[in-house]
Amino acid sequence: MNANAVHQPLWARTHATQQKPLLLSVSTDSSGNPLLGLEQDIANPDQRYPQEQWLNDYLDLGLEEAANAGNKGLKPLQESWLIRLYATLRSAAVCPAAPQSWRQLCFDYLYQPFFALQDMYQQSPVNRTKLYSLRREFAALERILQCD
Repeated sequence: MNANAVHQPLWARTHATQQKPLLLSVSTDSSGNPLLGLEQDIANPDQRYPQEQWLNDYLDLGLEEAANAGNKGLKPLQESWLIRLYATLRSAAVCPAAPQSWRQLCFDYLYQPFFALQDMYQQSPVNRTKLYSLRREFAALERILQCD
């Protein structure tokens, strides 16, 4: 095991050891960025038939970027990547125009960035407010989706 792995959160160590190929079955945006293309597909599932693989690919790419930033000691950038993943999936989970099945699937995938952010925030007492807000928002999302 890598000596730095001891200081990495579990999600980063687990993700770094998984060497599966990405199956990017989506369009890229105009700049050729697959992450942006996936975000557009996830946010607008009515344009094409939504696929769970989009969510897998999106999390793979985003968590890889977050792990790379964390490995370089760039904690604000790492947090930014995780927040981006969380925000995209949160928005898709509460989008009233999306099918209920898609909204629930996006919420199910929201757990990964939620737990990664929670782990990051728990490591520093300075982030207690962020941790409290994150947990509170996540609990509210659970209640909202249970009512649908």
